[in-house]
Amino acid sequence: MAAKPPEIVQYYREVFENLGPIESKRFFGGWDFRHMSVQFAVYLLNELYFVVDDDLREKLIEIGSHPFSYPKKGKVVSVERWYSVPDELLENPDELLPYAEQAFRVAPRK
Repeated sequence: MAAKPPEIVQYYREVFENLGPIESKRFFGGWDFRHMSVQFAVYLLNELYFVVDDDLREKLIEIGSHPFSYPKKGKVVSVERWYSVPDELLENPDELLPYAEQAFRVAPRK
């Protein structure tokens, strides 16, 4: 039996469904979001991250984003493919959706 996503994951799915049908499943202890089989976002360690290119990374950094990171053997590993979604976007689905659309567009190239 597949694990039921937490409420926050279900909420993001509903927001992202404005792109079209969204799939989500377990991903490294979190959840991923896919549209047309393209993974464009993940929810890891209680935080939402988008796939980025240079343009989207810069836009997100300007409003307080940071790369996904995790500790490994006494160091911190940053994953530049994934950048956090700042609170100001999370609080407004109408502002969040254009960023999700851009993440979806750049994801196949990353």
